[in-house]
Amino acid sequence: MDMRDWRDMGWLRAMDGINDDIVGIAARYRPSTDKEDYSHMLATKAKPKNMLDSIAVGMFSQISIPGEWQRTKLANGLDVILQQVEEHRWRLAMARENVYPSDTEVDVCRNAFDVPSAAEEQRSAHQYRHPKTHRVIEYRRVELFWTEA
Repeated sequence: MDMRDWRDMGWLRAMDGINDDIVGIAARYRPSTDKEDYSHMLATKAKPKNMLDSIAVGMFSQISIPGEWQRTKLANGLDVILQQVEEHRWRLAMARENVYPSDTEVDVCRNAFDVPSAAEEQRSAHQYRHPKTHRVIEYRRVELFWTEA
């Protein structure tokens, strides 16, 4: 063997040591196989199934007292507002510019936010003047009101 072979073997031995260290570190920090229960951290929702469910969980978790509300705008242009009106009374409003939200959108949001089927539904229009452009915007909204026990 010449000198180069010895150097290569030393390098390989050093790499083996590093690999052993990496395997040991990975084993120590491997997530546990036990199913951890985070349900106590969610406000009133179970584990989110899709993106809208996780948005709903996040909105519920950020509201702690009556009068607070959360607003988000979905990619399809739908404005969603969740408000705790009173101690056990909630309001979910869905609005879009110039067009009412479709019945399908209302049903999907109703399911994602766990709105009971007996919730009051109101449809209305709301005009808003944009502060910069002074353009009058008309929002068509569907509001759902319900009481939780």
